[in-house]
Amino acid sequence: MKKTSSLAFTIALALTSGVYAATPAPADASFVKKASAAGMAEVELSKLAATNASSAEVKSFAETMVNDHTAANEKLTAIAKDKSITPSAGPDAASTAAIASLKTKTGAAFDKQYETIMLKDHKAAVALFEKEATSGQDSDLKAFANDTLPTLKHHLAMATDLQGK
Repeated sequence: MKKTSSLAFTIALALTSGVYAATPAPADASFVKKASAAGMAEVELSKLAATNASSAEVKSFAETMVNDHTAANEKLTAIAKDKSITPSAGPDAASTAAIASLKTKTGAAFDKQYETIMLKDHKAAVALFEKEATSGQDSDLKAFANDTLPTLKHHLAMATDLQGK
């Protein structure tokens, strides 16, 4: 009887002291995968645009995307590592196809396709981050999503403005 009581105490102590890491909720792990893949896609697409776009406005927007998404990717990767969640290794298949397609464009056609991709991607990113911010299980990932949302919404507004010009 004493061994059982002692074992229960040891397990309880270990759990409260953080020795055993909690398994991330599937939705949180999915958020990390999707957000990391999307972030890497934004950086890759925007690096192309920073060098290949014909419009100075598109190039400026692209530089902002590279800087902001690189910083967000680094933060997300650090949080994911602490949670033992493996981020995506690269952009998803749809983004990889978009990158390949964009590489074939030049001039105004490049700018137009990039702007269209950025608008679509940022609408999806805002929705993904809003969902995590409101219904995520992990407090650190929820905070990251909440902290990143204003930047993503600003990017969405910028992408909308670019398309309107």
